[in-house]
Amino acid sequence: MNITVKVRARIASVDYSDYLVCSNTGDTLTFDLDDEWAPHAVRTARFVHDGAYTDVVFTGDSCEAPMIEHAQTVYIGLYAGDLRTSTPAGLPYIASVMDGQPPHPEPEPDVYQQILALIEGGAVNGRSPYIGENGHWYEWDDSAAEYVDTGVGVQGPQGIQGPKGDSGAAGPQGQQGIQGPKGDTGAQGQQGIQGAPGVDGHTPVRGTDYWTAEDVAAIHDYIDQQIGVIENGSY
Repeated sequence: MNITVKVRARIASVDYSDYLVCSNTGDTLTFDLDDEWAPHAVRTARFVHDGAYTDVVFTGDSCEAPMIEHAQTVYIGLYAGDLRTSTPAGLPYIASVMDGQPPHPEPEPDVYQQILALIEGGAVNGRSPYIGENGHWYEWDDSAAEYVDTGVGVQGPQGIQGPKGDSGAAGPQGQQGIQGPKGDTGAQGQQGIQGAPGVDGHTPVRGTDYWTAEDVAAIHDYIDQQIGVIENGSY
């Protein structure tokens, strides 16, 4: 059986209808990966079940699933390099007719033995990929005996903009700053318009407003006291 494990943004998932049967060999897992895994030629699939795990080192996009017995769900994830990892995807396992029989699997080679086997088999050439001046990953091509452009860029496409976050709480009011220097005197303003003429004042009327008969008599008395009475009785 072939199971596809899809990995996007480091989240691994399998189709809800997929499953494997326990105690079988020859099952294959194909990893549908996004671009960030392209620089890692050697990858490791981890199969976690019943408090233990089995690691399978592989190159390319697929590997053989290890034989697993007495499991109901196996959690499958991926890691590579130093360090790229994914979440585990839960894959249902169905009991086989062999479950419940005495165990007889051969011991699995450890990770380092698997890597050595890949190197000895020529799957790993020891030439690490590098980033070219055009921003693409370059990998060694044994047939061409040179590094070739993979066409895979280092930087992925820009994601969509996320929603605007909530406004934060208002901070405390800052201290009042020092008073600034006095500004320059402003330019003189324009002269205002002339006001309307005032109402004419009252002109005093002689004999009404001043020099009454009593005033005249008082003046006579004052002069008489100062220079005396003129002989004919008139001034």
